[in-house]
Amino acid sequence: MAFTFALLCVLLTFQTECGRQAESKPAEKKMKHMETNNLPKLEVNIENTGTTLNVEYKVKNTTDRVIYLFNVLTKLGSKDRLSDAPLYSSLRNDGTLVLAKFIPPVPKIKLVEFRQIPFTTKLEAGKEFAEKISLPIPIDENNPYFAMLPNSKTELKTAESVVFIVQFMREREGLEVKEAEIPSSFKVWHQDLFGNVETLSTNPRPTELQVNRRTDTFERF
Repeated sequence: MAFTFALLCVLLTFQTECGRQAESKPAEKKMKHMETNNLPKLEVNIENTGTTLNVEYKVKNTTDRVIYLFNVLTKLGSKDRLSDAPLYSSLRNDGTLVLAKFIPPVPKIKLVEFRQIPFTTKLEAGKEFAEKISLPIPIDENNPYFAMLPNSKTELKTAESVVFIVQFMREREGLEVKEAEIPSSFKVWHQDLFGNVETLSTNPRPTELQVNRRTDTFERF
C-alpha cells in the first residue's frame, strides 16, 4: 500500500513538472521571436558612377535600447588609427560583392594573435546614424587578416550584385563600454560578446562593377 502511494506521488510530480515545462516553452519562444524581429532599420543607397562606388547607409535605432554599431574600422593591431579602407570587402564565387562593417571572421588557414574587433558608434533609442563612403573602381578586396602586400596578386573580375552588412550589439546586463582612442567611438566587451552580436543586411542588389579579386592567399566571407 505504501509503495503504491509513493508511486502515485512520483507520477503526479512528474506530470506537474511536465505541465510547467510545457507552459514555459511558448513564452520563451515568443520572447526570442520578438528579439529577432525587433531590429533597427537599415537603409542603403548604392551608386555606380563608373569610376567610384558611392555607398550611403543609415541605421535608425527603432528598438527601445541603446545599440552599438561595429562600424569604426581600425588598422590591424592599432588602437588609434583608422583603417585605410572604410569597408571590408569580398567578392564571392557567385559574383556577389560583400561590403561590410562588422567583426571579420577569424581565418581558417592561418593563426592570428588576437581578434580584430572594430570600435563602435553609440546609437540611442530613436536616433539615426548615417555615413557616406566612396570607393574607387575597381574595388579592392579587403580582409584585415590578409593585408595587400607588394607581391600580392589580383585579377580583374566583374561583380554582378552588391550586399551591404553592418553588425551591432544591444545594451544589456554585463556589457562594458569604454571610450576608444578614436573620437566619438567606443570599445565594448561582454563575456558572451559574439553570442550577442546581431547582423543587418541588404538583399543582393544587381550592380555590375569591376573588382580586383585576390589570387594570392586570401579568405572571403
